[in-house]
Amino acid sequence: MKPNRYLLKIILISLILKLGYVGYSLTYFKLNPQNERVVKAGSFENLLEKTSVLELAFSRFDSDWYQKISTTGYEKIEPWQLYPNKKSGKNFQSYYAFFPLYPLAAKAIRDATGSDFYQAALPLMLVFSTTAFLLLFIFIRYLSTNKNLAFYTTLIFMFFPFGFYISMFYSEAIFFTLLMACFITIYKRKMLAFGFWSILLVFSRANGLYMALPLYLFYLERNNIPLNKLSFDLIKPIRHFYKMLWAFAAYCIILYFRTGDALAFSTAQKGWYRHISFPFTSLFNHHNIATQFHSVYAIIFMLIAIYCWRKWLNSFNIYTWIGILLPLSAGQSIAMGRFISLLFPFQLQLATSAFFKKYKILLLAGLILLHFASYHFWVVDSEIGF
Repeated sequence: MKPNRYLLKIILISLILKLGYVGYSLTYFKLNPQNERVVKAGSFENLLEKTSVLELAFSRFDSDWYQKISTTGYEKIEPWQLYPNKKSGKNFQSYYAFFPLYPLAAKAIRDATGSDFYQAALPLMLVFSTTAFLLLFIFIRYLSTNKNLAFYTTLIFMFFPFGFYISMFYSEAIFFTLLMACFITIYKRKMLAFGFWSILLVFSRANGLYMALPLYLFYLERNNIPLNKLSFDLIKPIRHFYKMLWAFAAYCIILYFRTGDALAFSTAQKGWYRHISFPFTSLFNHHNIATQFHSVYAIIFMLIAIYCWRKWLNSFNIYTWIGILLPLSAGQSIAMGRFISLLFPFQLQLATSAFFKKYKILLLAGLILLHFASYHFWVVDSEIGF
């Protein structure tokens, strides 16, 4: 199969998945008149009249904050509005917790077209989620020179449990697209282009700056620079990564002038009862079912990551562990399924396994079932799907 046919198949499957989300969500609300959304609307028909299909399928939780930012932008606020106010007893939540690239892109489309948030977010989601899948395929193909491996790694990534987040009105798609662009430009040794994509990566999510470490390690691996020998060759590549630090510093300065707090994105996390903590203390630290579920889920993938440590590139190991430990260091394990779904070394490992080669169709079918099972929690507004 020629590479362009692989790409066309990925695009087609990506679009079919989106239609699957729409079909699943509408079917659920049609068959469950006792659902809170349907009850409030009066009937399923009324729900469709009052609520956009795009909202029912693709918008929940953080999407509401992105919608607000796309409407008002980041308004200037006082520092006390970033965190819980002990005197008043009010728990303030601020959109400064969210990095600006995705919501401001949606705002730009809204301002240019006069559309609502859902209409603006749809093309962003379609373009960037599909591009993310395509770039993952291209990256793995470069890395392995194996088109089939690249294709099945991408399929597993698309069908992975909680992998639907990359196709929701969230920042995952833009983040992962930019991350893959950074890996590919390093592989192709196009460092000028890398500088551009890496700056945007910093503005996409709070963990964007942390990606400098795995990307730096990948640069060393790509250029055969040994990590265990101290030399100028280890220091020289750092010049390519300064731009990420400058971009982050510039954002902190902007935050200071808008909120009075240079680290407003971090301070605002207190509104969600998040705080810096030792990662493993976040496991099972609440008795609700979502915390229990995601704690077990995180432990399973930590054990897999430990098992695969010697099999993976150092850059992939560090990327994986940052992806697991960083969200846990915020004092909560909820949403670990969402964060783990973007850790492509897991999908690559499964695609290379003899077990997958033997039971390929069966495993892909099982992944699709798990994928939509996890999507169900999103549809019903469950914390497990947060």
